Amino acid sequence: MNQENQILTLRDNAKTELLKIQSVEEGISYLNKLKAIDVWVKAEKKDAELQNIVAEQKIRTQRILGELIAEGQRKGTIAKQDTGRPEKSVPDENTYPTQLNEIGLSRKQSSAFQQIASIPEEDFEEFIEEKKSAVKNAVAELTTTGAVKLAKSLQKNDFKTSRKIDDGLRMNEEMKSVARELKATYNKKQIDLLIKFLQS
Repeated sequence: MNQENQILTLRDNAKTELLKIQSVEEGISYLNKLKAIDVWVKAEKKDAELQNIVAEQKIRTQRILGELIAEGQRKGTIAKQDTGRPEKSVPDENTYPTQLNEIGLSRKQSSAFQQIASIPEEDFEEFIEEKKSAVKNAVAELTTTGAVKLAKSLQKNDFKTSRKIDDGLRMNEEMKSVARELKATYNKKQIDLLIKFLQS
C-alpha cells in the first residue's frame, strides 16, 4: 500500500485502527507507521487537515500505549525501569518483566505516554477538540474565502475612511465659505463678539 492510500485508510479508519491496538507491541508498530506517514505528509506539504488527522492519531496512540504500559507494570509483565534485570515476576517461573528497551521504548517515552494516559477522558477530548478547532480556524484564514472576507473588510474600512475624509473636506469648505461671508459682512470686533457668543 502506497503512502497516499495509507493516508486515506488512516482518515477513514482512524477509530478502528486505534481499537485494534491490544498490546504495547501493536501500539508501537502503529505509532511507527504514523511517524513515517507524518514525515511524508510534512515533506509533501499536504493540507493541514491531513496533518491534524495524523497528529491526533499519534497522540491517541501514545495515550493507549501509556495505558498498556501502566497496566503491564502493575501486572509485572513490563519492568518499571530500564536498569538491569529485575527479579522474576513470578518466583516459581522463569519469566522476567520485559524491559522498556526490549519493546522499543525509552524511559522518557514511557513516562510521557503514561502522563498522557493519566489525563481524565473529558479533559483529553476537550484538549483534542480545542487544538483541532485552532488549526481549522487558522487554515480557514488561509483560504480563498478567508482572503475575500479580508478584502471586503478592508474595502468597507476604506469606504468609511474615504467618506469621513470627504465629509471633513466638505465641512472645511463650508466653514471657509462662512468665514469669507462673515469677514465681508462684519468688522473684527463684531466677529470676535460672535465667536464669544458661539463659545458660550
